Amino acid sequence: MDIPEPEWQNGKIILVALCGTSPAVVTETVWALTVSRKCRISEVVAITTKAGRNLLERDIFESGVWDSLIE
Repeated sequence: MDIPEPEWQNGKIILVALCGTSPAVVTETVWALTVSRKCRISEVVAITTKAGRNLLERDIFESGVWDSLIE
């Protein structure tokens, strides 16, 4: 199914992601949107638990995964 491009494509795109204890949900969603949909995400907001935050910090930010994704 073809999904039409959003009218706000040239505006600010904020991704709001719900993330439990699987931080890969955030990185996989960002990758999918930027590669397959050619969206330029301006900001990412992750809603999670305390345990999820700890995992996001460790597995995504401290490990360097986020920096690699941004490149």
